Amino acid sequence: MAQQTDIIREKDSVPEGTLKIVTGVGTSDAILGNIPRFSQQFPNIDFIFLSTTEIYQFHIGDADVGIIPVSYSDPDIVQQVLYESILRIYAAPCYLKENSTPKSIDDLKSHRLVVYGGGDQALEEINIHLQNTDHNLHHFIKVNNGLSLRRALLTGLGIGPYEYDRELVRNNLLVDVFPNMPDQKIPYYFTYHRRLADSPKIKAFYEFMKEVVKVWERPEKK
Repeated sequence: MAQQTDIIREKDSVPEGTLKIVTGVGTSDAILGNIPRFSQQFPNIDFIFLSTTEIYQFHIGDADVGIIPVSYSDPDIVQQVLYESILRIYAAPCYLKENSTPKSIDDLKSHRLVVYGGGDQALEEINIHLQNTDHNLHHFIKVNNGLSLRRALLTGLGIGPYEYDRELVRNNLLVDVFPNMPDQKIPYYFTYHRRLADSPKIKAFYEFMKEVVKVWERPEKK
C-alpha cells in the first residue's frame, strides 16, 4: 500500500528520488559515463545500480528500470527495445601469444574460456563462443557481471565474449579472435513495471537513454 501511495504522489511531480537500475552485461560503464549529463538536467535524482536480473525485482519494487537483454512474457512488465548490442569474441594479445590464435570455433576446445554464468539463463546467451559446436568446451572461469568479464579478458585469462568496443581493439588491448565471423546482435530492452508508466523519473530516464544510444558506437565497415 505504501508503494502504491508513493507512486500516486510521484505521478504529478518533477523527476526526483532514487532510480534503481538493473543493467545487462557490459552496459553499466556506458550508462555511468552519461550520468553526469543526466544529473545536470535532473539534479534531484540519485541512483542505485543492481547486478542481478530477476523479474520479481520489478514486481516487488526492488528495481525501477532495467536495461537488459532479457525479454519477459509478463503482461505487467513493459519492455521497449532500446538498442542492439553487438557481441564479438575477444582475447588479450598476451593470451594469444602464449596459446596461439584459434582458426575456428571448434579450435576453442584447446583453449581456456571465459564464460558468463550469472544464473539467468537468458543472459547466458551472450556466451556466443559456446554455440555451434559439438565439443565439450572447458569453462576455465565463470563470472557474474560485465566488469569481471571485461577484466578477465584484459588480463589474459582466456577467450570470451564482450560487447563490441572499438577502442579496446584499436589500442591493442583485446583482439577480435574471429574477425570474419558475422556480428552477433542481442536486443537490450528498457524495462519497467507498468505501475511506473507515469513516473516522471522513468519517463525522464527513458527519453535521455534514447538520445544516448543514438551516439553509441557501431562497428566500422570492414
